[in-house]
Amino acid sequence: MRRRRGNGLGLILLAGEIFRVGISTLQPVTLSTLLLMVTCYIQPRFLLKSYSWPRIDQVCISVQNIVNYREWNRLILSAVFHADDMHLCYNMLSFIWKSRQLERKFSSITYLLLLIFLTLSTNLLYLFINMLLAEFVDYNYSYHCAVGFSGVLFALTVISGSFTPDAYSSVLGLFTVPIRYATWLELILVSVFVQNASFVGHLSGILVGILFVWLYNNFGRRRSYFHGSPRRLGDQRDEDLRTALRESWRVNSELRKQTEDQEKRLEMLGV
Repeated sequence: MRRRRGNGLGLILLAGEIFRVGISTLQPVTLSTLLLMVTCYIQPRFLLKSYSWPRIDQVCISVQNIVNYREWNRLILSAVFHADDMHLCYNMLSFIWKSRQLERKFSSITYLLLLIFLTLSTNLLYLFINMLLAEFVDYNYSYHCAVGFSGVLFALTVISGSFTPDAYSSVLGLFTVPIRYATWLELILVSVFVQNASFVGHLSGILVGILFVWLYNNFGRRRSYFHGSPRRLGDQRDEDLRTALRESWRVNSELRKQTEDQEKRLEMLGV
């Protein structure tokens, strides 16, 4: 399988969007990841003089390549290569939009570790699901070979939405829906309308995103390395306690005021 180079429109659109938002506004990990994936797509020869750049069939991930042939490097390489320029453009535009929020939410180092975790976890889950499908549905699932950053982006969508659960999100630029439904609706639409889209890969990203949100909500909120500004664990606990106390006081004050108002009304009615 060789790369479908496309007509270059995707690269033009991506470059236009980067200049529109401004390179200086991109955080270090976001910018580095973007440059890495664009470089892997363009494949400039001067960077690898002694070696040739790999073809898509040499980096895509499948059960056969990982389980049978032990080509573990595909767990990472499959995420940084893209099939054509529009595939790259759509993924990178989505990545820029999500990362502008998330890399500021976390520190850059933490965000880099998060991307690595999501990449490996999404690809491993993709392999596991395809192994089950090959075993119980059709053995050809073991040959399904996926490439691209889409699975990680679906995971980032879930994570981003968890911080603003009441917000609305655009789905493929067509319409807006509550963000908690956007990921699942986009999964269906992409699978229906985008040729060769990997439903299992995208679903794996969603499930990994849900797993991370659960881990973050239960174990990560009190850890200083999940935040952009360094804080001691004790300081975070004190801040959480103060916030909880302030909220409790506010609720109690509102309830007390409502009780007093109700008593006044009863007195006026002579009850």
